[in-house]
Amino acid sequence: MALRTCIGVDIGREKVRMVYLTRSGKKVQVAAHAVYPIGEEIKPGGLHELLREFMRENRIAGTDIYAGVGRDRAFVRFIDLPLAVKENLRETIGYEIEKYIPFPAEEVCFDFEVVAEDREAGQMKVLLAVARLRSLEPLFGDGASSSLLLSGIEPSASALANFCLLGIGSVGRGPAAFLFSGDGDAELNLVQGRRLVYSRAFPAGAGRPGQAQAWVEGLRRLRKEVEGLDGGGVIPVYTSAEETAFAALSSDDGLSGFEPRPVDPDGLGLPSRHFIPAYGLALRGLGEGFVELDLLPPRYRKKASRTGLYVFSVLAVLVVVLAFAWGAGSYHQEKDYLAQLEEAQTQLEADVSRIREITAESEALEARITYLNSLEQGDTQVLDILQELTRLIPETAWLRRFSYSERSVEIEGYADTASELITLLEDSPIFKDVSFLSGITKSREGKETFRIGLKIG
Repeated sequence: MALRTCIGVDIGREKVRMVYLTRSGKKVQVAAHAVYPIGEEIKPGGLHELLREFMRENRIAGTDIYAGVGRDRAFVRFIDLPLAVKENLRETIGYEIEKYIPFPAEEVCFDFEVVAEDREAGQMKVLLAVARLRSLEPLFGDGASSSLLLSGIEPSASALANFCLLGIGSVGRGPAAFLFSGDGDAELNLVQGRRLVYSRAFPAGAGRPGQAQAWVEGLRRLRKEVEGLDGGGVIPVYTSAEETAFAALSSDDGLSGFEPRPVDPDGLGLPSRHFIPAYGLALRGLGEGFVELDLLPPRYRKKASRTGLYVFSVLAVLVVVLAFAWGAGSYHQEKDYLAQLEEAQTQLEADVSRIREITAESEALEARITYLNSLEQGDTQVLDILQELTRLIPETAWLRRFSYSERSVEIEGYADTASELITLLEDSPIFKDVSFLSGITKSREGKETFRIGLKIG
């Protein structure tokens, strides 16, 4: 039975963790693992040096390598788009990408997955992952060699989702939540129908006062998202965090409908919960992943191995040789027939190439037309805006300007981390279409200056 292998590489803020998985049949095993300190930032070529060391120490060669990055390098969000643009979804998102991010489109790479469709309303829910190129370039820049090219780079949310679906085994069991707290930001993800349908990050600082209460509040908000999902009954919340945090979740009476369940990394062959993201990444290379986001630019991706193709080609040649030996009497007839087939194939390849060119041109034009015709604006309803902003905006941020007109709001101010405000505002039941109106800049005091627009829903 063929043995499949993969290395998962979790790139944290100060450490890199690696897990080497093997699969024979349905049995998945941890064959090796390691952790490497990297300081505050990984240097160009540094990741490949660590990979060489890990592979040399564990005698690994010729395997896929999937890397993962946290919320400090990549973020995910869910957007609603017209169902009519599904056939040209990448082009449509490319046109609108600056609506969802505070950076120029040429400075980012993105990937997406459709997680839900509402055919009656003509809308679809899309999971969008975005990262700045300059934050990823050190991972595949100087020092890359043909033998160590990455197969992909994923956001931590998709790695944790695949771990929940496959490492824990929640596939086909209705909705399931996974709360993970590691070295960086904590994350709360919900999987349903083999898709990641909800994801939220909590600021770094696991174990700090109030952290467990923030998770409790996150689960309460998650309850709104799971209403109407198939499965019913109690939703398991697989938890990989400090014991005190798990105890706080288990004892909170306000979490009816959720059942916290601890995750035992030792049962998977992992030394601690901090290796869980790397485990989820390695599952992708074993052909086990359901959530398949990839932020690695195509030109840097490792090409599929041609070993199988070469073996197949050799076997095909041997079959042909044996066939000709057996039918030596009809050699010339078979040769003429083969020449006719090759001539017909050449003509067909030319026709197919032209058809592909015409199809590409047609799809590009259709994408532009569909984009212009499919944008809609929904109705909104005004509620107590100032009270809601006061409730949502953290103490580490403040406003210097507020304006409201025709059910639209603009706010300007300062924050330690401006990107967190988008997630906080989107969680409100009265706000929608939250987006940056201009890029984020730094003040003299080191604060991030932001300008955000939103609608009253």
